Amino acid sequence: MLICLGGLFGSGRRTLAHKIAHIYGYHYHDVNAHKPRRYISPDDFTREFTIQPRTDEMRLSIYRSAIAKLPLISKMYENVILEDSFHRAEPREYFLATVKDYFDKVVFVWVTCDENKILGRFQYMKKYGFIRSVEEAMSMREYVRKDFQDIGPSVLRFHHDVSDDDAAKRLHTLIMASVSSS
Repeated sequence: MLICLGGLFGSGRRTLAHKIAHIYGYHYHDVNAHKPRRYISPDDFTREFTIQPRTDEMRLSIYRSAIAKLPLISKMYENVILEDSFHRAEPREYFLATVKDYFDKVVFVWVTCDENKILGRFQYMKKYGFIRSVEEAMSMREYVRKDFQDIGPSVLRFHHDVSDDDAAKRLHTLIMASVSSS
């Protein structure tokens, strides 16, 4: 089974994916590792930043790279989880259609959280060096929100307040219920 979590930046999808992988022993496939990087070296300290795709062509290229590893990963691991924004229709549909060649079940879940939690999440991410600035993160979230293309009514949706173990367990229960009913 392949679980794909989508959601806007700050929704908690990455944390939930990592928690599900840890709690249930799933393999976490890092789509982010396939994104191009930029390196900055101020004061002899090199920092790496992921370049976020701004076009559907860039997203398709990243997804093709991530998918290229799935034939082997699907043979090595029974259950795999991954996450990305998946906010654009053409790259998302390409990704979801293609991965069905490698997994018997593919579940796509759109993750949301309360808007009033986003600022706190970004402040936490800034404090621990996951993002450069809260303002950039808020700007990127707004850009993705404006660029968003509808995912349709048949997609599983998961709303939560805190990306903790309880939320991961509730999400996993939702996913397993949808798999057993299909």
